Amino acid sequence: MSTKRNIGTLALVGAVLACGVAWGAQIGQDVAQAVAAEGVEKAFPGEGWVPADAVAVRDGEGGVAAWGFVFALDGSRYAEAGAVRAAVADGEVGDDGESELYGSTATIVTGGHDTDSLVFRHFRGLADWYQEGTKDGWRGEAVRLGAGDIRYAAPAPAGARGGGKLAALKKAAAARKAAAEAEREVLPDDLKKLSEEADAEAAAAAKARWGAAASRVRQAQRKAAVRAAE
Repeated sequence: MSTKRNIGTLALVGAVLACGVAWGAQIGQDVAQAVAAEGVEKAFPGEGWVPADAVAVRDGEGGVAAWGFVFALDGSRYAEAGAVRAAVADGEVGDDGESELYGSTATIVTGGHDTDSLVFRHFRGLADWYQEGTKDGWRGEAVRLGAGDIRYAAPAPAGARGGGKLAALKKAAAARKAAAEAEREVLPDDLKKLSEEADAEAAAAAKARWGAAASRVRQAQRKAAVRAAE
């Protein structure tokens, strides 16, 4: 196979893999939060972060496609339970790069399945979808359409035709998932095999990383139980 064809083959396989075809077991919030806590310390070291909020980001079928975690600087006025949501509801902005809320918070988006990357995204401040949902009182859901593409939608009013924006987002998420699966099915046999092998290797590596994270969580829980019993 020529170098040019090799590059084309790898690009095509990579495009299919980037869609995320393999979906594994769901990750619980406790494990995802522990991963996010490690992630925020790596992304913004030495600042002292505490968990401030958590949001389950859904897929087209209503399962958890990702977890969104907000952290606040320990000692800041946003570190109290519910303080970040209250601040956003009161009109504070966490995505402008200059506000107190931006400087005192960070967001980590983790995988939702044990075949996902541990951390999808990390950034200072708050995500647009989180702020929209908070202002709306989280009556709706955050929906993940693809890599780095999370959107919030409130539920449609009772009796609304078509289910509103939330139903449309879920339909779009399900369609993207179906398209990714269909794209692999039409690959030539050699490319399909390459894709499946690469996907299996990536899934196994991800499961090992999530398994190690879960083990650390269980160990911490056991230590906490021992301390509580003393």
